[in-house]
Amino acid sequence: VCRQTVPVVMVGDAAQAIYSFRGSTNALTLFEADERLPLTRSFRFGRGIAQLANALLGHFRHGFDQPLVGAGAPQRTRFTVDTGKAFAVIARTNAVVFEEAVAFLDLNRRFHFVGGTEGYKLEKALDAYRLWVGERGLMRDPYLRSFGSFDELVGLAEASEEPELRQLVRVVCDYGHQIPHLIEDIRSRHTDVPKHAWADFDGSFFCTAHKARGLEFEQVWLADDFMRFFENGCELRPDQVDQEEVNILYVALTRARAAIRLSEPFDEWLRHSRLLPRLQRVDAWPGGGNMDACRESTPHVEADRPIPAIPLSESDLYAAAEP
Repeated sequence: VCRQTVPVVMVGDAAQAIYSFRGSTNALTLFEADERLPLTRSFRFGRGIAQLANALLGHFRHGFDQPLVGAGAPQRTRFTVDTGKAFAVIARTNAVVFEEAVAFLDLNRRFHFVGGTEGYKLEKALDAYRLWVGERGLMRDPYLRSFGSFDELVGLAEASEEPELRQLVRVVCDYGHQIPHLIEDIRSRHTDVPKHAWADFDGSFFCTAHKARGLEFEQVWLADDFMRFFENGCELRPDQVDQEEVNILYVALTRARAAIRLSEPFDEWLRHSRLLPRLQRVDAWPGGGNMDACRESTPHVEADRPIPAIPLSESDLYAAAEP
């Protein structure tokens, strides 16, 4: 790029830098520019999603000073996912993609794993199970085979900050001997759907935030394994939060066009910061129909401390109680 003799225009979004674990860097910071212009207007979503993203980035991302403008339709954002229609489940880790797929088996709907089931390491969950039951001879993953016992894997997971490893251990502890059958059931539900046919797909999409980058869905169900906002009852400061984890949640959040179910940690923080209208959360076991929120009559109250984003108004967001 530097050797080009013609004018060069570079376009990117630093807040979508989520692949540092592969050695990638934000190329926009590597070049001097004659002029830098912000691209803040999105035609994917409306005001509601834009203001949720502004609340997240405004508080936790260093140097964020160009708020997003949601110019898409619809302008208002639903805080509920209609599981009777197509929707996308987006998780932080592969292990939680598995857990969410298990939770939605009762819907008896077709599944589509973005990129195919092979990319979600279901075989790794099976190998962790085989380590647990002592069937080491059937294990394929060389990393998991390096552990002498499942207890050794648990010990490393507890000492590690690696979310994927912790979630993998939790899957084995939670589902135990059901794992082989569940993986077989999940694989049998997967349907190959070319991207040009997604609009006609009436089932459930599953993907991680990394695989979701660049995609969009009418309805998004965010899993609960994204970044934490509190520790030991105290709100985390921006310097206590991994910037890439902020970016990962931002990418997942902004895949939604019209409706979103927020991850519980993010939902809790928004309410704590008084950046949301007061909505009563109504979580239910996935079984179809509208879920996740209904309107209270209590008006929105402004924060009693400075905040870097505009609180969302009830005109920008609405919930399941509304038609």
